[in-house]
Amino acid sequence: MRRLAPRLLACALFGAGAAQATPFTVDQLLNQQRLGTVSIDPSQRWLVVPTTAPYRSATSWALEFDTPMTITRLSVVDLRADSPPRLLLGEADGGAGDRPDAYGYTPGPFAPSGARMAVIRARGASLEVGIVTLATGAVVWTGLFPTSDVWGRSMQWAEEDRLVVLAKDPDAPAMGALTGAQTQDRLIDKWRETQNGRPGVTLLGAGRYLERTPSAAPGRLVAVDATTGQGRVLAQGAFIDLEVAPGGRRAAMLVEAETLHPDPSRPAYTTDPYRRRRVVVVDLTSGATWSPCPTCEVATDLLAWSPSGLQLLVFAKPDASDWTAARYWRLNAAAQRAQPLENPAAQTSAETTRYGSRVPRADWMGEDPLILARAPGAPAGQTDWLRWTANGPRPLTLGLPPGPRALEATAANAIIVSQAGKLWRIDGQGRAKLLGIGASVPGPGAAGGERLAFNNRPAVDALALALPAPDGQDLGQVRDHRLRRLGLTTAPGESVLAAAGQAGAVASLGRDAHGVERVIVRRRDRSPQTVATLNPQLAQVDFARPRAITHLGPRGQALTSWLYLPPDLPAGRKAPLVTIPYLGRDYPGPPASQSAPARQVFLNAQILAGAGYAVLLPSLPIDPDREPAQGLADQILNVVDAAAAQEPAIDAGRLALMGHSYGGYTVLTAATQSPRFKAVVASAFSADLIGHYTRKSLSATVLPEAGVSLMGDAGWAELGQGRMGAPPWRDPQRYLRNSPVLFADKITAPVMLIMGDLDGDPAQALTMFGALFRQDKDAMLLTYHGEGHVVLTPGNIADEYRRVLDFLNERIGDGATSPNAGGAPARPS
Repeated sequence: MRRLAPRLLACALFGAGAAQATPFTVDQLLNQQRLGTVSIDPSQRWLVVPTTAPYRSATSWALEFDTPMTITRLSVVDLRADSPPRLLLGEADGGAGDRPDAYGYTPGPFAPSGARMAVIRARGASLEVGIVTLATGAVVWTGLFPTSDVWGRSMQWAEEDRLVVLAKDPDAPAMGALTGAQTQDRLIDKWRETQNGRPGVTLLGAGRYLERTPSAAPGRLVAVDATTGQGRVLAQGAFIDLEVAPGGRRAAMLVEAETLHPDPSRPAYTTDPYRRRRVVVVDLTSGATWSPCPTCEVATDLLAWSPSGLQLLVFAKPDASDWTAARYWRLNAAAQRAQPLENPAAQTSAETTRYGSRVPRADWMGEDPLILARAPGAPAGQTDWLRWTANGPRPLTLGLPPGPRALEATAANAIIVSQAGKLWRIDGQGRAKLLGIGASVPGPGAAGGERLAFNNRPAVDALALALPAPDGQDLGQVRDHRLRRLGLTTAPGESVLAAAGQAGAVASLGRDAHGVERVIVRRRDRSPQTVATLNPQLAQVDFARPRAITHLGPRGQALTSWLYLPPDLPAGRKAPLVTIPYLGRDYPGPPASQSAPARQVFLNAQILAGAGYAVLLPSLPIDPDREPAQGLADQILNVVDAAAAQEPAIDAGRLALMGHSYGGYTVLTAATQSPRFKAVVASAFSADLIGHYTRKSLSATVLPEAGVSLMGDAGWAELGQGRMGAPPWRDPQRYLRNSPVLFADKITAPVMLIMGDLDGDPAQALTMFGALFRQDKDAMLLTYHGEGHVVLTPGNIADEYRRVLDFLNERIGDGATSPNAGGAPARPS
């Protein structure tokens, strides 16, 4: 629905006057700045604030999702002075202000003293590691291209003057990461070889030919002198994770070894690795290596050193065994001894997500392993934190109320666990105390104090662990209380970004109702200082407010969905409804991605509401007793009807569906089950589950050494979101029943299909479109070239929304045609 003309008319009649609120648009989305991770160095002197230029200002999208690295600049604030923020690196490299060479820098880890910081320089598809001195901005560049951090760290400080980096050849495929630009370049090269009469071929092997699939060149572990930037190669291999031991003498890494043969006897997980992963320990002085268990396959997400730097925890299984046989292993690097932690009474295993990935949960309590496991005698399904002493496992959290126990911090003789929004301190004997005013909890960095748990998890707000809090209060109240104890405050609604207890400073993010964001620094006895303001142009934007829609789920459970109405909907007028379902999503609160400043690239409810549509995000939890397609339209329409009953300003007779990825599957499936939908937009979807069973991306066929697993989509179908439970040759009827392409004759609504040609299975779009074309049904297929699972580039985003909004306007908006009007536009209601 178009509202521009009435606004222009109003301006002409009444003059400029006060600024009027405007709806959120695609242009405003593409012009947004974004805030990176704000951090304070270990000395608590330097606050580093990364901010981007407008999203659309990037000149190259070769880095795909990492493209914002090319438009990020760094500001540094001296917390010991009253000086304004200083541009870091831009001036040192000859740039200033908003000059292009002031951008393209992403912060890395701080050196132990905080005087230096690692940084990555991004230019086009090129990345380079550097080391910057924070006081002066002086920088040395290493010439090293870092590996992807998809699976863990790519760099870490070993000591004050030595940075350890996992590096790769700039032209080598990004292991485990997206490879769109590399795929395009490789494909063009293959075509050119064929055009010139030379072989343009890629080999993939299976079974006895598996090892003929090309492998990537090995990467390097490099120790870099922080003063000169010169590096020394310590080891070579296909490294994907790095963890330096306390003290800086050793480092542990995961290395990808031989290609794995699939096991046809068991269902596949989405995250089943393509290559076996080993652990290797490297002496950072001599370069000597130790392979603790050369016949063990090691899980990602856990390389945990003990505080002494002598022991390492990993989660691993024998090569010939299933992951049900996996155990936590204690590796003694000094004695070069490895042994599993086994006890018949305690059941240890990794958590399994709904996508099939295994997530080990372990850390250290002093020099004793700390494992999340089922304690002896505990109820089925309950896990507790167990301290693995010389006398066996000792349960620590059995006395807590029921529910998950998340480890927040560890010390030699105590741990801090959050449970149901409360913080508990538990000593080495399992005695638990709800943190209260009388408790004594040393702050991080203090002698004997807690350290942040889990080497690879995001840092917990250090201030939230620094001081005791009132009995029984939740984590937000704990944080606010501890800020007050330090003489600091934040304004209501602000979120803490970083805090320095010793320096008496806190950086917080304030966001107004229009999505304008401000990074504010507060220090004792000083006025608040705004160090960055992002997106001031949004000050006049009127965002839609979420409205709760209550209803019952398929099992009678109480659920909440969320409705967004056009901010400028005239009184008495009903808005057409766009529903964005995603089977498996449940929204207890309003979706954060749809709140101002609403940065979600596609399926942005604020853009749709700004264009005049009501937008509904329904909660659709998975019913394990139902197949994915079973009763799906009824579940969606149940929420639609509840919204119509609770909000008279929507017109449920003008109803469209939009969905992306599994949401695309959701809307296509629902469209085969009901004629109530008047338009359907599906992007990056699966429609033929048998056809989708194995990956058909261009990356798999021209860039096999990147580690693109053919098992990914098989795992998605068997034990992932597809929920087929078996391969198609074992249960073909289940695949057929749940494939919307086989019910395309039931679709009555016009359909718009959207796919990137570098997505995991772009053939799905042609398959679905072909089925609709054969029946002469109303359908359009948009193929965005050079795009993957999400359309990312500004030109394509703008084109996608333009076409989607035109399609919706034609089908359910003011330009909709009445079925009885012979194509004439319908009158607005």
